[in-house]
Amino acid sequence: MRKFSKYVAAFVIVALLVSTCSMSAFAAANETVAVLRYTENGETKYENYTSLNTALVDAASGDTVYVVGNAILATNGTVKTGVTLVVPTSENYEDDTTTGYANVSGNGTTGEAYRTLTIESGATLTVNGTLLVAGNQQSTQPRSGFLTGAYGAINLEGNLAVNGTLYARGEISGTGTVTAYSGSTIYQRFQIADWRGGSASRTANELGVFPFSLYELGGISAKTVYMKGSELKGQSFIFAASRGFPGDINFLSNDGDALLRFTGTSESAEENITIERDENGVSTATVNADVATGDLSFSFTVEVFGIQIPIDISTIGRDCPFGYNLNVIVADGANVTINSKLKMLPGSTFTLSDGAALNISTGMAMNFYGEGTYKAEYFYHPYGTEWDFNAAAKLVNEGTGNVTNNGTVGSTDLNFSNVSGYKAVGEDDTTNVLEYDQATSQAVSVPFYVGTPDTTTPPTPAE
Repeated sequence: MRKFSKYVAAFVIVALLVSTCSMSAFAAANETVAVLRYTENGETKYENYTSLNTALVDAASGDTVYVVGNAILATNGTVKTGVTLVVPTSENYEDDTTTGYANVSGNGTTGEAYRTLTIESGATLTVNGTLLVAGNQQSTQPRSGFLTGAYGAINLEGNLAVNGTLYARGEISGTGTVTAYSGSTIYQRFQIADWRGGSASRTANELGVFPFSLYELGGISAKTVYMKGSELKGQSFIFAASRGFPGDINFLSNDGDALLRFTGTSESAEENITIERDENGVSTATVNADVATGDLSFSFTVEVFGIQIPIDISTIGRDCPFGYNLNVIVADGANVTINSKLKMLPGSTFTLSDGAALNISTGMAMNFYGEGTYKAEYFYHPYGTEWDFNAAAKLVNEGTGNVTNNGTVGSTDLNFSNVSGYKAVGEDDTTNVLEYDQATSQAVSVPFYVGTPDTTTPPTPAE
């Protein structure tokens, strides 16, 4: 059946090319772009295809399709349930696995896309099974988990509809849209820009400070819509005990432990979080749903002298860094509950649209660094960084009466010029945020002035 459909497709292509194309075009059109691996009578077999869509049609549960040429999807295609589609990093395409942990110890330089799958405008690739856009991660200090070497890529001009699992470990870019539907899971690279290494990170952790602040997700720069019920997870590769180790983090879920989770009983098809990234690598997350923050938890296992040692790092009971290369817009009608002690990092903006609601739970906080109050010693950057740590973190309130203050809003700026709708309770009313000082290898307390709603004038957006 598989061979029959393959030969029919090849015959049709040949007939068209003979009547309309030159011999050079004929040769190019018949290049293999996909390989189907399947099992028949207990034996692993392979078939070559000049059409990716034909390979996907022929694939059955348990099969794997590899993109071995730069393929183009001009019409709709589907990765069936139980089928895996791989955009690999090298000619050894079977070395790329769906677990995603293809990593490189030490420093590495990002190369070029080894293979690119182009999804043209008007076409949709529906993923009911698994799609692996492969890529390797490096373990270094301070950059851990970043892309290195050649990688798989998707040039997305159409749509990518995910119902199953997407491993975005290479690069997915373009003007199209990725949509993660309820029940789906997307994995991206969890990239840490200020990883101190094993011993220094352990010291910070023991002092009660979460050991890194500058983290972000990499792998998808195209517009991505996470529908309620979908999950977003991070995969990293960090340097500890003189080598690299993989680790996981849960960013978004419908329930359970995650930095952000969907809440409420509504099952509206419109509830989502949409993320778009600009040309400077800064992402904007627009919240169109009821959500709540949680804790940032990071787990990995270190092997020392053959002994497996599990390491768990969490912001439970600690200040949680938030906002590196990320802005948040809470849309009209959306409700955000803060169940964390968020340390809002320089350069980030948290915007409440008119009609949005923000509830800071009892004992929790949103503390915004004012301009010029974050110190270089608070993050690890031995080679310098383009991050503007002198910029202010901002709360922009475009509405009125939509903030419930059971917890604390704070700023290092006594005038609260970076937090609209608030003023300081008083110069003596402060709350402390812990940072790890690189110069002294000690935890330091940074005082934040406690804010209260400013009822003398209507809230205005912070400049």
